Amino acid sequence: MRRGMRSELSLNGIDGILFDCDGTLVDVRASYDLCIIETGKRLFSELTGKQADERDIERIVSVLRRTGYFNNDWDSAFGSILLLFVSDALLNGKKAVELAAAFSERGGDVFRLIEFACSFQVDGLSELLDYLAYPGTPPHSRLASLFDALYYGKNIYREMYGEEAPVNARGMITNERVLVDASFLQWVFAHLGRRPALITGRTFRAAQITLGELLNFFDMEASTFIGDEEKRGERRYSKPSALAAEKAIRHMGAGRCLFAGDSAEDLMLVKNARSKGLDIEFVGVTGHTLNGESVEEFFRKEGVAVVRDVNELRELI
Repeated sequence: MRRGMRSELSLNGIDGILFDCDGTLVDVRASYDLCIIETGKRLFSELTGKQADERDIERIVSVLRRTGYFNNDWDSAFGSILLLFVSDALLNGKKAVELAAAFSERGGDVFRLIEFACSFQVDGLSELLDYLAYPGTPPHSRLASLFDALYYGKNIYREMYGEEAPVNARGMITNERVLVDASFLQWVFAHLGRRPALITGRTFRAAQITLGELLNFFDMEASTFIGDEEKRGERRYSKPSALAAEKAIRHMGAGRCLFAGDSAEDLMLVKNARSKGLDIEFVGVTGHTLNGESVEEFFRKEGVAVVRDVNELRELI
């Protein structure tokens, strides 16, 4: 275990485990995270004729994610474009990452971010919102459609949405690397007597493609694939809502749970679940997430346990 874990953390009596997926069970830095950057660069160029620096997009996304309300990668891509556009239009030269930091002090979701951007009254903002058609879902939203085409590739995009993809892409999902070992998942079942649950922002189809037969180790009835909810335009289960955790714990019949995740919204989900009377602990997994050192520092300041690799949890339970 990494130093800086919460000294009073006790995992005695844990009888159920909930896992985030992206950055925890699967390395998505060359898939989802890269899709955010590529979507941001392409659409910013389409809107302004200018080139965005991918390092700026990474910094913006990192700051937005720390608010706990940007688990949805469509939201992260949209937020980066929106703030880059406002920054480009302002005469005072305020950088987009500075705008992101100013917004994060207020906090809020993508709708609050739109309100924040509109407060600067820059020209062309309403046209940007119309062009991106976001918040929205494929195939109607330009932003969400481009993102999913880049992520899934043209064939799976057509399968999912019944339309041709807006770009001819192989699909960055093929870049993903599974981090969790089958032997560890077997140990979880043997040790706890029940299968763990997934609470993930991805769709079931995306989980199926990447995790394959490893999904058999999870309790599907207790799991929530938030991406499927969001494809239907619903956000009830979106992190940091505790609804998915409540559903999982109720179905599993667990008394005391552990949630393993890699983000601020995962920690906020756990805090929200505790406020509803659930007995749940959190461990941060930081070795394979975007800006992992920054995330680890955030977790340390929050006083929570941190491991570099999800398979190390075996040593704690």
